[in-house]
Amino acid sequence: MKLIPSLTALALAAITLCLPAVKADTTNAVVSTLATVRDGANVNVDINETLLGYAMVKYGSGSAAKSYFLFDVAAGLPNTNAVAKFTITKFSNSGVQHVKLWGLNQTYPGFTSALTWNTARANELTSNDLLTDPTNTYTATLITDALVPTTATYEFTLPGGAGGWGRFIIEGKLVLVLTGMSDGANHANGLRVSVTNLAQLPVLSFSSTAGNQPPSITPIPDLSLYQSEVSAAIPFTVGDDLEAADQLYVFATSASPAVIDAASQVEFSPFPYGSNRWLRVTAGAPLGTARITVHVQDSYGLENVSSFNVTVLPDPVISPIGPASTLMSTASAAIPFTVGSVDTPPSGLAVHGFSANPAIVPAGGFALTTDGTNRTVTITPATDATGVAPLTLWVTDGVASNSASFGFMVVPSADVVFCEHFDYADGFLNPLALDFWALRTAGSTRLTVTNQQAVLRSSGSSWESLLAPLAGGPFAVGSRSVFYVSCSATWTTLPRNSTGPFLHLYDTAGNLLAKIHTVTNNLPDGLFRLGIASGPGNLYADLASDLSTNVTYNLVARYDLDAGTSALWINATTETDLHASASDVPAATSLSSVGLRQQAGMGTLALDDLKVTRVVRPVISGIQVAGANVQITFTAGDADQPADFTVVRAADVSGPYTTATATLTATGAGTFKAVVPVADTQGFFQVLRTPRAF
Repeated sequence: MKLIPSLTALALAAITLCLPAVKADTTNAVVSTLATVRDGANVNVDINETLLGYAMVKYGSGSAAKSYFLFDVAAGLPNTNAVAKFTITKFSNSGVQHVKLWGLNQTYPGFTSALTWNTARANELTSNDLLTDPTNTYTATLITDALVPTTATYEFTLPGGAGGWGRFIIEGKLVLVLTGMSDGANHANGLRVSVTNLAQLPVLSFSSTAGNQPPSITPIPDLSLYQSEVSAAIPFTVGDDLEAADQLYVFATSASPAVIDAASQVEFSPFPYGSNRWLRVTAGAPLGTARITVHVQDSYGLENVSSFNVTVLPDPVISPIGPASTLMSTASAAIPFTVGSVDTPPSGLAVHGFSANPAIVPAGGFALTTDGTNRTVTITPATDATGVAPLTLWVTDGVASNSASFGFMVVPSADVVFCEHFDYADGFLNPLALDFWALRTAGSTRLTVTNQQAVLRSSGSSWESLLAPLAGGPFAVGSRSVFYVSCSATWTTLPRNSTGPFLHLYDTAGNLLAKIHTVTNNLPDGLFRLGIASGPGNLYADLASDLSTNVTYNLVARYDLDAGTSALWINATTETDLHASASDVPAATSLSSVGLRQQAGMGTLALDDLKVTRVVRPVISGIQVAGANVQITFTAGDADQPADFTVVRAADVSGPYTTATATLTATGAGTFKAVVPVADTQGFFQVLRTPRAF
């Protein structure tokens, strides 16, 4: 079938007839653009509807045909909640024909004379047999079937509302399709739809929303309820531009009926309704959050909605508690939390603590306040213990109980911001640590703990990655922070090729920093190396040290947050030992976490004693000459000692600098004083950190 130029011209000439834009029964009559598809012996014959005076709908062979009718309805503002009428005028020699009316589910490819669908089937046989081209199949949904009589005109009714004719409007256009049906004596002659003149073109008539606005409804706030609690009456207001408020229909739906069933658990104010309405929600036993949508409709089906969340809380309830930490052998600061109940006063609620790792926090390590809604807990770790203990606080009213779990980390010194020995039972790390190790990416290969070591694997098709928070974080750029990440690592199966990172730091923007990866490229069989990259790219610097499986290595990575630089050591004793320095410099944001990452090709790795230490680059805050000495004051970290620093001096600011004889003392709270003898030709000083011992 070929579409002819006259049809394209007809599309340009299509008009819309609109009655005055008032609400009551406004009707738009939109004429169609036409196309006919034939099959059999006539499949490649142009069908000139203008010359013939009709578009054909017929079942049979050779001259079978179906017709497409395109309506541009956007400007008419159709009210698709109401029915529409599709009216055809029959040509003089049209016969009785049993037909089906369809709504096309896709946009039409275009009424153009250059387009031919040689594979189109006109007959309605076992499927809808609609227009096809070499790359697409155009599906449709049946609207109705009808035995079109010999009358001059025939009117099809298109249902409105949900699932009605509005779903076929795509990009403001609607395509209706008439196909013939196999019905003995009622398919031979064919239905001829008149296209002789404008007055006889097929017409789509529909009511318009012009002059009518959807009703209004005010916002409804989110709501939290305890189990079995009934809310207070929650007010809201409805209105309409043309209808009285009493005529507006209000109802609710729920996105989670298992939590809140709108039909049985949402109650509305009774008649007479008016503009000022209220609703009341009754919580049941199921916990969770349901999104409730309140609908307001006018008599023409125009609608507006207001949605809000209803969260059902357990009774009694205890607030979430975030990760906490303290120094070794030191009680923590008071950790705040709240408790509550719908039917028990705070004085009737008891709280007790449980430690999943008594070696770090013993059973007697919880000091809890006992009065009121606002409570605190102070955690005292076991003497000299370090690591992570998953803790749980339970609140009970004597009958029911609820809990809040959190990770509690004990660090050996003030400069250590992360300390994890993986002292858990065998199993999956994330649930064992009670989400202290939080999910970054899910995967079928879970990150596990075996023999109190974290085990990372490359098996499977998707891989879990986890993050854990740094104590005191996040640390901002400009804080002069330098981080040292250390651990022991043993590969039991060989990595392959070059992989992504298995260990990294993580910033608040989602960037992986100080990334350590494995590589086997161009190495003898059975050997591999490690490399480091500072930021999100893959500019790894590989350390020239060949490694083997089933050997334990001590790894140290350094990351300077302000400078964006990183370095890697293996089995080193000091920073001056052999190392690799990454060449990339990322634009990092605040550093928040340390991460473990699994991926294809990394082999199997057992990792233990993961520690992150933060040191502060010294900065000179004052310098003055006092007699025969120069006195330099500078600041660094609270955990630093005078032996951590060296003073160098030079006659010129550009150097060279040499080590100065200096007496260093700590003056408290991370401040220090250096006293250096005066030298006439040497007037520029720097305070440097001494190379760190590992």
